[in-house]
Amino acid sequence: MNMLGRFVEDRFELTGIVGEGGMSVVYAARDRVSGRKVAVKVLKQVTADPSMRERFLREAESQGAIDSPRVAQIYHFGRDMELNLLFIVMEFCEGEILYQTLERGPLALRDGLDVAIQVGEGLMAAHAVGVIHRDIKPANILVGRFRDELRVKLLDFGYVRVQESSKHLTQDGFVGGTLSYISPEELELSPLDTRLDIYSAGCVFFEMFEGRPPFVAKTPQAVAVKHLAEPPPRLSQGPEELVDLVHWMMQKSPDSRPQTMAEVVEYLSATRALS
Repeated sequence: MNMLGRFVEDRFELTGIVGEGGMSVVYAARDRVSGRKVAVKVLKQVTADPSMRERFLREAESQGAIDSPRVAQIYHFGRDMELNLLFIVMEFCEGEILYQTLERGPLALRDGLDVAIQVGEGLMAAHAVGVIHRDIKPANILVGRFRDELRVKLLDFGYVRVQESSKHLTQDGFVGGTLSYISPEELELSPLDTRLDIYSAGCVFFEMFEGRPPFVAKTPQAVAVKHLAEPPPRLSQGPEELVDLVHWMMQKSPDSRPQTMAEVVEYLSATRALS
């Protein structure tokens, strides 16, 4: 169904398509109450798989709980009964998806450090309210430029888990991440905590500076085996502090990685100050 020109909840006019994924479409829209430009994410088949509906609403609730300039702000979400669709209204963010940027090659050192620090800050804010992203990858990182500064936004909290009071979560039998960046504990269906995001971020940082993911193979199954069994590679260039940090983040055991994103951001900021 062509939604352009339609109004969601008789308020948000859909003016253009920003992007489209397997289960949703993101529209540029105008809020006719406030007059501001927003993004409206719409679930493609609202009456289809119940797990899709659950994931969609979980994304809105979890992302909406995070207060950070590094995470796209959620304004409103719900179901339009007339159009029979689930929707999320969020901050409209200008920029380029990181995976598109990386198709042109690795990032320069300072740009890469700026992006890495802001990704870390976004994850710090998520973890502070008990939200684990579970799908950190270049396709879920938006990089914009305001004057001479890079601005990063984390996207797509659809695979999140909410941290319980105990340190570890009970695994749910569901592999949520993308194989090039997925943690060993997810592949093993082990208990999960925020340290899986640290592993995935390490894989993304490796690709930002090296120009390729840390583990590459001919099949997805072979990539998964490498995450489980092959020692993590080291960056071939860059400051020693950065090389050591990214290698540390990609350790197989969560206990052998940095324990918090705050620790990661501290190391990145120190490296950035010397660059």
